[in-house]
Amino acid sequence: MSLRKLSILIIFECLIWAVPTRADVVTDWNDYASQTALVLAVPPRPGPSAILDFAMVHAAMHDAIQAYDRRFEPYAVSIPNATGSPIAAAASAAQAVLVARFPGQAGNLNTLLNNYLGSRGLLGNPGVSVGQIAAAAIINL
Repeated sequence: MSLRKLSILIIFECLIWAVPTRADVVTDWNDYASQTALVLAVPPRPGPSAILDFAMVHAAMHDAIQAYDRRFEPYAVSIPNATGSPIAAAASAAQAVLVARFPGQAGNLNTLLNNYLGSRGLLGNPGVSVGQIAAAAIINL
């Protein structure tokens, strides 16, 4: 194994197993994306593909959150009159992108989203639809 590949592997391992000091919906779903793209993907993703996976997840979460905050320009879609929780929106956006990128993990990702939303009292929250709209726009982009 080349020194470059070993260095990249060490960096990814540190990112995967690092314990965040402050967890929120974005850092939580970044961790889930890391596990999905770098550990559970079958067959394993080539290096540059994982970068695209993360970019799509974060762009979808950004657009979902911006539907509420409206502080920054969206990447793919402006979602007017967003209702529900931005947490539910961001989580469902990340999950939908991951399912599109890793269809073999759909069952696990669906369970993960349900558990995540359920533990926060957000099952059935209208924000889920906002996240799905944001994810669809990023996937189609």
